[in-house]
Amino acid sequence: MAKTNWTDDEIATLREMWRDGRSGSQISAVLKKSRCSVLGKVHRLELKARLLPPGQRRKPAHPQSLRFTPPPSQLATQPIMAVEPQPWLGKGLSILEVGHDRCRAVIDLSGDPKGLAVMCAAPTEENKPWCEGHKQLYCIPHRR
Repeated sequence: MAKTNWTDDEIATLREMWRDGRSGSQISAVLKKSRCSVLGKVHRLELKARLLPPGQRRKPAHPQSLRFTPPPSQLATQPIMAVEPQPWLGKGLSILEVGHDRCRAVIDLSGDPKGLAVMCAAPTEENKPWCEGHKQLYCIPHRR
């Protein structure tokens, strides 16, 4: 990363333009430095953040118009019913002891003496993360 040297005149110009409310981009264009360099110098000089005049707001980082909201026709029309998982008769296993053929649903966060999460550990189908009971709790079936 190239180090940018600042002259006393550039620092004075930066302070003045920052105090006048100029943006980092405007200051960088005048000083012929990158915007990041200007904002980094502002931070290192501990110049105060500028408040916007009353009634003026910054643009939101993610405007509401860009957020995806599915149309009502795609929303679930039937409530999702919780299904009790099949009870595991053992004590469960810590996250370090659960194998690929056991349910990895967290059933307790404080039951392991080492402070690790305790998993259900019920048998699962091949290459599946959850037992049938937890699968019904966590997964929404595809609608056709």
